[in-house]
Amino acid sequence: ALALRDRIVAETPGRRQAAVLAACLDALGASDEARAEYQRALDQSPEDVSLLTEAARFLRRRDQIAESERLCRNLLVSDSRRTSE
Repeated sequence: ALALRDRIVAETPGRRQAAVLAACLDALGASDEARAEYQRALDQSPEDVSLLTEAARFLRRRDQIAESERLCRNLLVSDSRRTSE
């Protein structure tokens, strides 16, 4: 599983690597590491709608509702910016 994770990450464009790694770590049950990678990805791309959605779902599954809600609010702000352009 780790070799597959490494291959997937290696084949992923740089901007999405942290998000892909976070999803792989989550699937492997490494929640703390996944959370750190989601945070790194959000630091790199704070308005990425798909990333915000993935991270919010991850947090909700871990009963971190307040943090998930914060990301959902960021989604709304990001979406409103995109539609007003």
